[in-house]
Amino acid sequence: MGALVAVLSKKGENVAEKALAMLEALRHRYDGSYGIASATTISMVKAATRTTIKNFSSPRIIGYGLAAITSDDKPQPILAKNYALTFEGRIYQTESSSKISFILNFLEENPEEKARKLVKSVNGSYTFAISTKNNLIVGRDPVGVRPLYYGENNELCAVAPEKKALWKIGIRETASFPPGNIAFVDENGFRFECIRVFERKKPLENLDTERAAEKLAEILSKSVFDRVKDVKKIAIAFSGGVDSGVIALLAKEANVDVQLFCVGCKDKPEFRNAQLAAEELGLPLTTYCICKEDVEEVLPKILWLIEEADPVKTCIAVPIFLTAQKASEDGYKVLLAGQGGDELFGGYWRYLRILKEKGAEILQKKLYLDVVNSYLNNFERDEKLCSFHKIELRLPFADSQLIEYALKLPLNMKISSEKDELRKMVLRKAAEKLGLPKSIAYRKKKAIQYSTGVAQLLRHLAKKKGLSLRDYITEIFNELNFERGIP
Repeated sequence: MGALVAVLSKKGENVAEKALAMLEALRHRYDGSYGIASATTISMVKAATRTTIKNFSSPRIIGYGLAAITSDDKPQPILAKNYALTFEGRIYQTESSSKISFILNFLEENPEEKARKLVKSVNGSYTFAISTKNNLIVGRDPVGVRPLYYGENNELCAVAPEKKALWKIGIRETASFPPGNIAFVDENGFRFECIRVFERKKPLENLDTERAAEKLAEILSKSVFDRVKDVKKIAIAFSGGVDSGVIALLAKEANVDVQLFCVGCKDKPEFRNAQLAAEELGLPLTTYCICKEDVEEVLPKILWLIEEADPVKTCIAVPIFLTAQKASEDGYKVLLAGQGGDELFGGYWRYLRILKEKGAEILQKKLYLDVVNSYLNNFERDEKLCSFHKIELRLPFADSQLIEYALKLPLNMKISSEKDELRKMVLRKAAEKLGLPKSIAYRKKKAIQYSTGVAQLLRHLAKKKGLSLRDYITEIFNELNFERGIP
């Protein structure tokens, strides 16, 4: 885990200082060695040294700052025969999540063609950048858990996991790099190729809920195992509901030490639900009760990390940030969470309203769009919050095989009617088959911003200043100085 950057000069000028400035803007994402590379040359700085990189010159440079999570995480960039590589993320189809040797062997001596095949066929959560003698090649997996932004101006093209690194070098207009794409970058800018995207599927026929639940249980079991097989202990963001409950159960069965974490207001019933669910699962739970002062203190930092003044995203970000903080303080380096389950299986209350007012076809389309846009709405935000605490976010529901299967399931396996208060029925049945207690598998869903009490606390803070929640958050966001660093 760490910070991946790439920058190219449209005028053939040296961009070493630009690459180093981008890495410095992302210093909060890594604590180990860092380095930059062209297609033929590499320069590294070891962790905890005061040396800097000097006398490096190239118009195409990639860079990386390391936050080692497992013993397989090594310093980057890597210099190969005719190119340099940076790879951020995990591969889930090898015996372990070790990735650099796998990727180098995969790319071999034809990185341009093999980069296409990598995104098309390799299951994982990753971004990568390659510097060749002629261009940069940048790619992102089809799900998009790892954030990646791109932008250009008259002089430069660049990519980074946070917008602030692009802003640092004068690129003001940025966008999220489309998942499942690769881009060839040269003096003419970005040329994207769409390699693999999730398509709307015709629902499977002659499939009953029991068989669907069995298959879903099998896929979900593998997804969780893939995300814990390289660690001895794991933290889990835990609400006591079906999503986090089944992840906790499967992680426990994978023979890793599991510690549950729950953040929220003490007077909220969901806080007590998490405690009861942890007891049923026989797993230890760390709870952290938050108050207005906690939220007020961390809010500028959270907005600096998520890089937008969105009230809903901010309400969700607060408990995620604090959960990652507590897990990191307790020595955990990997956090599992249930993000993605509600979009895949129709968990949100608003889906009932759409079904009632607009019908099944419109709801099917909405569910699909919510799934494929999860990287924009949830994943990027949450990964940035966790990376600040040097903790790696892994999302079992954001798995390519699981997504492909869920998109093929009929709507009535997710939401039976406009009065379906539980929703996610096929997932609940799968969880029950896996051994999750019914009291957890069939617990009603409540959005995190409400179940934790954070939305209420933020509205109270806004009201004290005589502002709406949106205006309150916007005011704080506008006061931030992204050039200066973390507030």
